[in-house]
Amino acid sequence: GGYSGLYDATPDHHPVLGAIAEYAGLYADFGWSGHGFKHSPFIGDILSDVVLHGKAKGFDLTPFRWTRFREHDLVPSARWTAEPHPKHRL
Repeated sequence: GGYSGLYDATPDHHPVLGAIAEYAGLYADFGWSGHGFKHSPFIGDILSDVVLHGKAKGFDLTPFRWTRFREHDLVPSARWTAEPHPKHRL
């Protein structure tokens, strides 16, 4: 009896949260690197505000936007790690 699953990770090891502007009605919540399950009730409340009202009540999700990777604006805790190998740059 074994099991398998996906372990998703983003380049800065922080999730992507919020609306994907390029696609109307598409919202993101991924890249939790194995930590998403324990945060799901809280994040569900936050993302429901985004879907219903266009923004998260009381939270700035800007650091977790989808476009941060192509903008080279990673979440601060990851900015001090080594630069990615040129082969893996976005």
